[in-house]
Amino acid sequence: MNGGRAVGADGQHGLDEVGGYALIPGVVPDSWSSRLREEAKRLRSTAERRERQGFELTAEGRMLGALRNWYAGDGSEDKDVDEVGWLASRLAQWSGALLQHKHSSYLYYARGDYLGLHRDHVSCAVTLLVWLSGPAGPLHIHPELTELDEQSLLRTATQWNGHPPGGVEVDIRRGPVVLRGHVVPHDRPPHPHREELILATFCFALAL
Repeated sequence: MNGGRAVGADGQHGLDEVGGYALIPGVVPDSWSSRLREEAKRLRSTAERRERQGFELTAEGRMLGALRNWYAGDGSEDKDVDEVGWLASRLAQWSGALLQHKHSSYLYYARGDYLGLHRDHVSCAVTLLVWLSGPAGPLHIHPELTELDEQSLLRTATQWNGHPPGGVEVDIRRGPVVLRGHVVPHDRPPHPHREELILATFCFALAL
């Protein structure tokens, strides 16, 4: 399966404008990935439990999905400045726009944890998901639901308990995933394993 990974003649992987995502192996060097993994494990004891049952619309009209996982910030804002700046410039090649780093985090999925159907906040023009450790399981990306408004997305999420059929299953162990998550709905089914899944997430806004 190559899903939304568009491969050009030069071997680079462009962001599929239809699917809204791409797998981009090597965009996070192994040395940096190792440091992220060590930090994520060090911060595990500080992680906050996130749990929301059901689906709702905010006053601004944004649909919030059901979720259950653990969340930790990635430490001081001035760390990894060079790496994050380099990453923003590389992701600009896939997104076709200049980007600036907005925030990062670590997500931990224990057995039974999940992320229901949702879109990311509009402030994240591009989201990068990086596998760090544990059995990954699929990320379900739903390009076929992109045109739904928030009310329709809410009805779909409610009908299918956050995990509708269809879409594309993406194994992020094959490489970090760059995603237009504020446009393309996506979900992660319940984690079935005893060993935790640990991810790093990077949110990039359009550069002003």
